[in-house]
Amino acid sequence: MSCKISIIGLGAFESGHIARIDSRNNSIIEETRISSEPCIFCSGCYFLVIAFTTNEEFTTYACGGISNKITIGNCSSLAENSCISLPTSGILSLAIRCDSRLLASGGKDGKLSWRHLFTSRIRLFGLRNNQPLAILSNHTKEVNTIMFSKRKSIVSGSSDMNIMLWDIYKNGNRSTVCQS
Repeated sequence: MSCKISIIGLGAFESGHIARIDSRNNSIIEETRISSEPCIFCSGCYFLVIAFTTNEEFTTYACGGISNKITIGNCSSLAENSCISLPTSGILSLAIRCDSRLLASGGKDGKLSWRHLFTSRIRLFGLRNNQPLAILSNHTKEVNTIMFSKRKSIVSGSSDMNIMLWDIYKNGNRSTVCQS
C-alpha cells in the first residue's frame, strides 16, 4: 500500500501574486493577485511582495512590499481578510507571533530623531483588530528581519549591522545582541 503525501506551501512573488503550492510535484494549486493597484515603481507588476510570513498553524498570512500596505489573509483560501496602512512605505520584514495575536513589521519606516540621527521602527499590531500597539525604534538603518522568540521578546536585524533583542512587555526595553 503506497501513501501519497502532498506538502502544501505558500509562495509570494514579486508580481504581486501569492500561491498555494504542492511541493511534491512542484505545481501551483491556486494563485491570486494580492492587490489590483498598479505599482508606481515598475511597470507590469502590481504589489511587489518583499516580506511574507505565516503563523505556525499555517492559517493566516501577512505580506508587504514597497507600498505602505500590509495584507493579511487566509492561507487555505488565499482570501484577503484585511489590510493595514502604514504612514510610510517600504516593508522589508514581517513576523506573526506563535499565538497569532501579534504582527510585527519592519523596513524603511524611519524618522529623524532630535539628535539628527535616522532611526528605523518596528511596529506591533494586534491581529484581532489590526490596531497599532507599539512602536520600537533604535535601529539607525532599515530593519531587514524580525522574529518573535518564545520568551515574549522580539529579535530584529538591521542594515546598521546590529541585532537587537526587544522585551515587548517592559516598555520596549532593548539590548544590543551583536554589534559590528
